[in-house]
Amino acid sequence: MPPVPPNPSPATRSAVVIVNGRARQARRLWSEERVRAALGPAIDPAFVYPAGPAETAAAARRAANEGVGLVIVAGGDGTVNRAAGALAGSNVPLGILPLGTGNDLVRTLGAPATMSEALAEIPRATPRPCDLVEVNGDPSCTVGLLGVVAESAARVIRLGSRESRWRPLVEWLGAASWRISGTVSLLGPGLARRARFTHDDPASGHQQTVERDTIGVFLANGTRLGGGLTLPVPARVDDGVFEICVVGAVPRAKLLYGFTCLMRGWTLPAGVLDVYPARRARIEFDRPGPFSADGELFPSATSFDVRIRPGALLVLGGPGTGPV
Repeated sequence: MPPVPPNPSPATRSAVVIVNGRARQARRLWSEERVRAALGPAIDPAFVYPAGPAETAAAARRAANEGVGLVIVAGGDGTVNRAAGALAGSNVPLGILPLGTGNDLVRTLGAPATMSEALAEIPRATPRPCDLVEVNGDPSCTVGLLGVVAESAARVIRLGSRESRWRPLVEWLGAASWRISGTVSLLGPGLARRARFTHDDPASGHQQTVERDTIGVFLANGTRLGGGLTLPVPARVDDGVFEICVVGAVPRAKLLYGFTCLMRGWTLPAGVLDVYPARRARIEFDRPGPFSADGELFPSATSFDVRIRPGALLVLGGPGTGPV
């Protein structure tokens, strides 16, 4: 009787691994050999090292257009953000090897927070849908920022840029740099600005308009943001809704106490944060300011058009993970 041939192994999937070699943990953890050994034989990776955000998005878009089975990002939230925006609507899954400071999307998803755990999970993980929020056409995977909170984030991003002499200090401080910058911003002058919020109410389907003074706005597709902070709101990345979280123009002492509560996970005092769920919105300020999301800084404006793209992205990892 002839020998029974072995069961054929599952087809090997092609993958493009987009690597941010400047990510905070890349110098210590990154190794092509380690990644190739951990992913094989199920995944055959090709490695790309883009020079910046535009090249990151282009590499992800090119991989999707060429029919690659999987895109893996090795980097932090900014690199993930650019790749996610390029992959939106493509049905090409995104895997994440966390090498950044905050890794907010990974924590939001409940996916592995270390590179070793992520390498073990990606070959067997099932893709799951994830919403994206777009603000003036720019993507946000987790929490976008407007107003003073965006200016606070902008300070950290600029000081941590490659050309900044303060970059070593920002890297040494890590997540604490976001909390320090937030405190400095709340101590500065001219915090409040007038804003007009026009948004749909998912519960009623009616459009609502609110005009008020605010210190800043969180656009929450999830609850995690820079500095290890967690917003106390019912935001999810898979519910087809985002939350407009408006920081009230309350006295400075109450703001500082509210920020302390946010850092420590305490209950926020009344009036500090009001939440409006929406699928689309227009937010208008009385003076221009930046938009920041996922560790990235986008152009300043006075008007911001926001929309949710339900299930636009497929991601690997987190609850529901199992064999493909």
